[in-house]
Amino acid sequence: MRQPRSISSSVGFGLVVGVVLYVILVVAGWNAARGHSDWSTLLGQFGSALTAMLPGLVAGYLARRSGFVIGATAGILTSVVVSVLLATVNWPPFWEPQEVTRGFVVGGIAYALAAFLTNGVAGIAGVHVARARLPSNPPPNSDAREAGAR
Repeated sequence: MRQPRSISSSVGFGLVVGVVLYVILVVAGWNAARGHSDWSTLLGQFGSALTAMLPGLVAGYLARRSGFVIGATAGILTSVVVSVLLATVNWPPFWEPQEVTRGFVVGGIAYALAAFLTNGVAGIAGVHVARARLPSNPPPNSDAREAGAR
């Protein structure tokens, strides 16, 4: 089995997965807005759930150590990149009241906190899934486990 990836590359992969998934979700949302259907709502909710945890899961799986820290870092970086993308596309004009601008900032902070928690837990799960797949950990009813018990 492959060696664990470095922390920075694991977080980078998680970040790329999160941003790509978010962009796909936004493009699918734009296409669904033209001809709204129940499927677009269902896929939108499923995509939102995936973007909330997949960056941390991927980062934890690739690193195979420090699951919470790596997952939380991938989640925060993903939320920052997505917030910057949203702000550049949707930032209100300068004549809008400060409450609107403050709403963007507060929303970005809340998104980062939520990403910290959900992706941290997903990072722990990714580490455990990766470790369970190691050759030294055969499945419960496999021949390798029975041979070791004899």
